[in-house]
Amino acid sequence: MTMSPRIEVHESSAALATAVAGELLTRLADVQAAGHEPHVGLTGGTVAEAVHHELGRLSASSEVDWTRVVFWWGDERFVEPASDERNERLAREAFLDLVDVDPAKVPTPIASCSRISAAEPAPIPEIKIMTLSGTAPMTRQRSEGRH
Repeated sequence: MTMSPRIEVHESSAALATAVAGELLTRLADVQAAGHEPHVGLTGGTVAEAVHHELGRLSASSEVDWTRVVFWWGDERFVEPASDERNERLAREAFLDLVDVDPAKVPTPIASCSRISAAEPAPIPEIKIMTLSGTAPMTRQRSEGRH
């Protein structure tokens, strides 16, 4: 079954974030209803942060069992955990700490070189399937004769 791409245009980043969060909640619930454990790749950025806030806001009314969702970091920065640049910290504050996730299903990314050594290598989990998706705002310019 081949699916055609679906293109949606939203009037604002806030509307986009609400739409993405709503679609993700629906898909997660559908995957769980089919008896599977969904995996979600989290990323950073202004739109991702807005989506995380919307997930936190909308989760209470969803059918998602957050203890049955596995999370992965799609583009974590190589910075200390308390850094304002840390995608993990931002996602936890906006969303993950607000819902009942299983901490064992949210791996903590390596923060710095000090945690990497030959004596204590960081564990690398075996990954069977992982899907990452990115969302970024686009601006559309119109001028006479151009659309």
